[in-house]
Amino acid sequence: MKRGEVPWAEVEARMARPAAECERALSRTPLPAAPDRRRVEDFLVRARRASALGAR
Repeated sequence: MKRGEVPWAEVEARMARPAAECERALSRTPLPAAPDRRRVEDFLVRARRASALGAR
C-alpha cells in the first residue's frame, strides 16, 4: 500500500471485513452486556492471594 502496489479500495475492503465480522459476532454473542464485576473482583482477589502465598 505504501508504494501504491495495492489500491486503496482493496485496503478499505480488507479493513472492513474484520469489522463486519466483529459486528455480526457481537449480535450473536452469549456474553452478557456487562461483566459481573463482583464475581470478577472476587476471582482476581483469590488469584492474587494464591499467587502471593505461593499456592498453585
